[in-house]
Amino acid sequence: MPTIATKDIAAVAADLLARRSFTGHVTKELQGPRDYTPQEATAILGMAIGRPDLPYAQFPYEDALKAMTAAGLSPSVAADFVELYRGLNEGRVTALEPRSGANTTPTTLEEFAATVFAPAFGAS
Repeated sequence: MPTIATKDIAAVAADLLARRSFTGHVTKELQGPRDYTPQEATAILGMAIGRPDLPYAQFPYEDALKAMTAAGLSPSVAADFVELYRGLNEGRVTALEPRSGANTTPTTLEEFAATVFAPAFGAS
């Protein structure tokens, strides 16, 4: 699935606002630098925090629902997250536009992992 850095979203939004090249309501779909599998993302994040053997684990939907409600989410919000995860896993939540130069942004997950995630995690 596409993964995108918030700084890339901000850069596109700032450019659009500065140029004022739109009228009314406009949607701009952004897709990040490339698609990552959950396994790839886990490996990248694990490497950044010194845990190259970090395993990817997919929770059964019911277990995820129970964990989210135990952490304080309301049952309806937790159910909405589970519905989103199910849609992503089943390919029902997808980009509306094909990937192109206009909707691909530069910050890779590897860069994010090294510059934002690892320091926030306390790893260097």
